[in-house]
Amino acid sequence: MRPIRIRAGAACTLLAATAFAAMVLAPRPARAEDDICKTWVREHCMAKADYIRLYLDPSVSAAALDRRLYELLQLESYLLSCDIPEQRLRRSLVGWRLIGKPADSFGGEVFASAYAEAGLQLNPRSVFGDERYVLDE
Repeated sequence: MRPIRIRAGAACTLLAATAFAAMVLAPRPARAEDDICKTWVREHCMAKADYIRLYLDPSVSAAALDRRLYELLQLESYLLSCDIPEQRLRRSLVGWRLIGKPADSFGGEVFASAYAEAGLQLNPRSVFGDERYVLDE
């Protein structure tokens, strides 16, 4: 039997989709206590900032980025057991943004999540103040 070969980008996409599906479809434990949830929220925020720092560092390997992203998704699975409003979860969680995206865009999705959590939008016009810098879609 021949081994199945999967490209690195496809493997990352598959890993992210599987982790998020497992996190959403898994049986929910009892709601976590408030103190634990506050700790998880802080850790999630720090993990997201750490991932962005690693993403911006050109000397960091793809494997290190994948490990940090996996840790970030694990923290998000813990946050689902907390009593957090759905709108806040959709702004702050990264996992749902990664489904169906190529692995090369994962860093951009973490940026988009950080911007949304801060109440901002990723809009080139807001950065440059000029429509000529906006790419046609």
